[in-house]
Amino acid sequence: MILNKRYTKSIGLALLIAIIALGLLLRIKFVFGPQLSLSPDATNYDAMVKQFLSEGFLGYLSGEPNAYVVPGYPLFLSVIYSIFGFTPESPLFMVRIIQAFIGTASILLVYLIGKEILNNRVGLISAILFAIYPPFSESVTLILTEVLYTFFFLLYLLIQLKALKSPSPVLNTLSGVLMALAILIRPTLFPLFALPYIYQYIVTRDKKVFRSFGYLVLGITIIMLPWWVRNYLTLGKFILLSTGSGNPLFAGAFPNLDFSNMKYVPPSEQFNEGIRLIINGFLTQPLVYLKWYTLGKFWVIFNRPWYQSQALQSIIYLHHVIVVLGFTGTIFAIISKQIRLIALLIILLTGLQLLFIPNPRYAYSILPLLIILGAQIIDRLFFRNDEIRTKEPPLTESSY
Repeated sequence: MILNKRYTKSIGLALLIAIIALGLLLRIKFVFGPQLSLSPDATNYDAMVKQFLSEGFLGYLSGEPNAYVVPGYPLFLSVIYSIFGFTPESPLFMVRIIQAFIGTASILLVYLIGKEILNNRVGLISAILFAIYPPFSESVTLILTEVLYTFFFLLYLLIQLKALKSPSPVLNTLSGVLMALAILIRPTLFPLFALPYIYQYIVTRDKKVFRSFGYLVLGITIIMLPWWVRNYLTLGKFILLSTGSGNPLFAGAFPNLDFSNMKYVPPSEQFNEGIRLIINGFLTQPLVYLKWYTLGKFWVIFNRPWYQSQALQSIIYLHHVIVVLGFTGTIFAIISKQIRLIALLIILLTGLQLLFIPNPRYAYSILPLLIILGAQIIDRLFFRNDEIRTKEPPLTESSY
């Protein structure tokens, strides 16, 4: 029996190493392949970083300091630019190489999360799907936030799951630190910072949850404080995250992306104007807006993969399998009361994206969670359930 367990572990480790090696090979292949021209966002990041290193301030699309975007990705790029130089050309090749390794590390994180919530087999299935899904490989070549954000998001989630099962000041503070690092790259996660602890308290009714939550807030504050102080001293006001969130909210208020009646609105007024358009739309065209803010945007975000190369159109079937299995796993997780935190994250993150302009790009960081829950469906369908490691779900009364 002991030899059999050791043999099984050895096989699992060999498979994991092979999956990670395959994932790295696929990502490096894209790095050394033909590159598309920089997108507008990538061009703006490049200019912002050069300006920061040359003139000493962060300003997106501006010759003056601003907080239009959160600083995580520009600061990441600035470290690479400062090491490898940015004259006469930006070190984009090195950015892509580094992102290839970061993207590969995310394969390991997906495996560890799958293993943490269910078993080693779910971890391996999740890892292989994440490794071979082409947009995850090609995205390492893009000078955009997705690869770096997804790494920190998954690392936060892994530590958060461990903190909920074995609460300690160190783990909860670390989860806050990692969440804040993810938020400073993309703010999407911020509205859900209290979700695990709210659910934990509902399940356990243990007041110790509040102490754990306090450590999370401490970790978030440690990382966010420099950004808050910088904004107050430089811009003369407190800015929690960034000032650019109004644009996608405003643009998303036009059903079916029909911008024929769109009028120019200054960036500083786009958030309020977006709210006004949404309220007015639901009052005057309730069915149109209800459909747009539910099925309409959902279809745009998840119907097709986010990719850049026309050569990747063949992945549409793999994408649909991941989405269908993932949301099936989400429903199953809610009904069966298992791995509910992952399911809640998928539902609420999707709901947050429905508030803004829909784009398949916004499904990028949700897809790893869909892959994990889809992997547990595959595991249940094709493998023996009695081999599943017996342990309590991540959020149960035994957690405290």
